[in-house]
Amino acid sequence: YSAPMEEVLEKIAVVERRDKASFSDRVALLRLLRAQRVSRPDLVLKHGVALLCHSGSLGDELWALHEQVAMAALERHELVVAATSITALLERFGEQSSRVAKLVGMRREAAGQWGEAEASYAQALEAAPTNLVLLKRRAAALRAKGQLG
Repeated sequence: YSAPMEEVLEKIAVVERRDKASFSDRVALLRLLRAQRVSRPDLVLKHGVALLCHSGSLGDELWALHEQVAMAALERHELVVAATSITALLERFGEQSSRVAKLVGMRREAAGQWGEAEASYAQALEAAPTNLVLLKRRAAALRAKGQLG
């Protein structure tokens, strides 16, 4: 493994070895997973949801955590958990945020609402027409609807 990956594995071992992981250990683990772009939706949901129950202590970390939990929940098809974090992000940033708009569309995709997902991406692209992530998500939704070869 690379040095960053070894650090991730060590942090996972520390947090998972404890009966009750500390608040700061959980925050550090999720921050490290984000920074190293490591996909571990199981750990993000386990520790992220626990942290969100005590969200008052998170400060600005709260919004990054909501985004991380929403992505993990979508990956694991935990749509209720995803919707909770996406709703919090919508209330804070609104749908004009391309990152929030992407999550809204992805939740609609996960629910099989391809037309609504495509419409979400199309609306977001009006404000950010060169956003590659939104363009790719819209293409995926169109393909799923059978409107793109």
